[in-house]
Amino acid sequence: MTADGVPAQRDENIKVSGGFLEGSNVSAVSEMMSSIAMNRQFEAQIKMMKTAEDISDAGNRLLRGS
Repeated sequence: MTADGVPAQRDENIKVSGGFLEGSNVSAVSEMMSSIAMNRQFEAQIKMMKTAEDISDAGNRLLRGS
């Protein structure tokens, strides 16, 4: 099946061979590094949002005079 749900066409050039190992098309190490980097970016953005909220709250307190 394709991504849009249409049955995929058969490729006559594909052969299944016994006694061989199939390799992965994904590098686990690079994917893990990418995942860690995205997690760090997400945490940094959350920290910036929290800081912006704290600054906004402080500004509101100054304007109210409390």
